[in-house]
Amino acid sequence: RATFLVANPGQDWVAPRVPGRLSDGLLFSLFPRRFAWGQPWTTRDEQTKRHVVVLSRVLNQQLFAGANSVGRTIHIEGHAFRIVGVLADHQPYLPMWDLAAGGADQERLLIPLSLAPTLATRPEYETHGYPRTATFAALLDSPKPFIATWVEVAAAHAAHLPAQIKAVTGTQVLVR
Repeated sequence: RATFLVANPGQDWVAPRVPGRLSDGLLFSLFPRRFAWGQPWTTRDEQTKRHVVVLSRVLNQQLFAGANSVGRTIHIEGHAFRIVGVLADHQPYLPMWDLAAGGADQERLLIPLSLAPTLATRPEYETHGYPRTATFAALLDSPKPFIATWVEVAAAHAAHLPAQIKAVTGTQVLVR
């Protein structure tokens, strides 16, 4: 999860920090979601790093008064993104894909994980060790930024997951 600066180029509306999730398309097959319009992005979208996004019902209501927005464009962190899908339902209080997010503000954007290096967004929660910095830019410039994520993965997939994450993000994964 991360927070994103979002702007609708067709209006003056700007959301200062919108909660969202960077994920691969596997999220949609593991945890199927109903779509009001459109669909998830494709594997090809991920591989070619196309700027595509799935909107939550809530954000679609804020940006487009609840109308079908598939094919329209929004700006995320200054980059143009084409909307490929809009979710039909609100996120569950305890989403099975992230039980730690229970009760938190629902994700309003779902973005392909392959775009993480391009967006370089602020994490949802920052926990500073050293150096403690006043700005996000200083944290990114630090020689030792650290992000921890806990995931329970089926044994059949655990052996392959670290290599897949490293291939997509360039990030080393520690498995216990």
